[in-house]
Amino acid sequence: MVTVSVSGRIGPLRVDVSRRAAVVAFAGHPDTEQVGRANDSERFDALGYDCGSGAGPQGIRLVKRQPRCRTVFFVEARTGRLGLFYTADARYVEAHGVRVGMPTRAAERLLGRRLHEGCGPNIFLRSSRAGLTISFNGRTSNLENGGHVAELVLHGLQHDPGVFECM
Repeated sequence: MVTVSVSGRIGPLRVDVSRRAAVVAFAGHPDTEQVGRANDSERFDALGYDCGSGAGPQGIRLVKRQPRCRTVFFVEARTGRLGLFYTADARYVEAHGVRVGMPTRAAERLLGRRLHEGCGPNIFLRSSRAGLTISFNGRTSNLENGGHVAELVLHGLQHDPGVFECM
């Protein structure tokens, strides 16, 4: 189990501070890697883990026609610093105990926050170091009773490559 915190931490890593080598030392050699750019933002190096058929529908594709990945670390290419972290893996747990697969009501109770419907059903947390989006899925008309945590997305405030604009 690895703790993800709005303070910017993913286990021993920190967004905007940790470098690519630290990510690989922590998570191991990635299953897939892709260099890219989101809109007009900085180039990034996406390190994908738990890729393939086991990633499930919440996993994301780094490029078209490639397998989905359950966890991705986005490193800003220019600085080599970790700027964005995405996971749909229940091994990563938000600091209050929220994890992927948890029912919406349980997550709301632990966080002391209500689900917000914007460009998607999310709970947003922010600190002076990072932003954390907890995204939900389920029956849209009844998310409180039938939804669950789908993914955690941790954004650095200085090196986020802008892959998830709405989050």
